Amino acid sequence: MFQNRMSVVRDTDFVVFREVLKHVLTYIWRKLMNKMIEIAKIVTTSGVKGAVKCQHYCDAVEDLENFSVFFLDDGRRLQVETMRFHKNMAIVKFSGIENANDAELYRNKTLYIEKSSLPELEEGVYYIDDLIGLKVVCVPDGRVLGVLSDVLQTGANDVYVVDRADGGKKQYLIPAIPDVIDKVDIDEGVMTITPIAGLIDDED
Repeated sequence: MFQNRMSVVRDTDFVVFREVLKHVLTYIWRKLMNKMIEIAKIVTTSGVKGAVKCQHYCDAVEDLENFSVFFLDDGRRLQVETMRFHKNMAIVKFSGIENANDAELYRNKTLYIEKSSLPELEEGVYYIDDLIGLKVVCVPDGRVLGVLSDVLQTGANDVYVVDRADGGKKQYLIPAIPDVIDKVDIDEGVMTITPIAGLIDDED
């Protein structure tokens, strides 16, 4: 009986340890994910030798060629063997994915890169991933409009989509032009703007 009781203690300790380890690893990965940025998505397979087609989130699909390693959201690392481009898509062969059945397992997976591997941008230019989540504040009254939730690339100028702090259903659409955008502080998580006439409509 004494041995059985000790066995139960050891089994229980293992379960507790496993749960603690799981939470620690999850915490570490979440911290690491804060240093990652989405750059592409695997949308389908290509051929029978394990290649995949990737939709890019860059200014141009050729920008993906600057990176030889990508990460999945579970931390797995994918090493590029070959990459080519076709109709605004990247056709990528990753190491260890040797046939279409293997490649199928990666369909709809998002690809990440480390933010530290991105090139420095000129002053006043920002990565979209860094803008998402910024608090948007009016000057000079300091009123919080809401949180920047999306960036629309219209061709003429970008438009910032802001989810309203007052709970209104109608989102604010803020043009990314110097007359409106006063300051973007990525470190502080704040964007300050001066609305032009008619820009801010408080009605739902």
